[in-house]
Amino acid sequence: MINNPHFFSVSENSLTLSFGNEISVEINRKILNLFDFIENNPFAGLTEIVPAFSSLTVFYDLPVVRKNFSEFSTAFEAVKFYLKKAVNESVEIIRCDSPVI
Repeated sequence: MINNPHFFSVSENSLTLSFGNEISVEINRKILNLFDFIENNPFAGLTEIVPAFSSLTVFYDLPVVRKNFSEFSTAFEAVKFYLKKAVNESVEIIRCDSPVI
């Protein structure tokens, strides 16, 4: 499941990528890595990324996505394609949540 998320539309300008309802450090780490990857490699039209424990919701500017990714039938399909690539391309980033002294 960790490399095969489900995608669903939240509104006309957002979608959620979900790895299910399992509480898992591995899944949460994947979500945080995806968040970092998308933040550092934004697509045209990205407006906001909201991570949760096992999902990631992505908000986008519909007209900008349609203009820049006209080869896709919908903005949802364009963003979904981008996120599928991001799932495969994002690399693990080691996080340090403790203060450095």
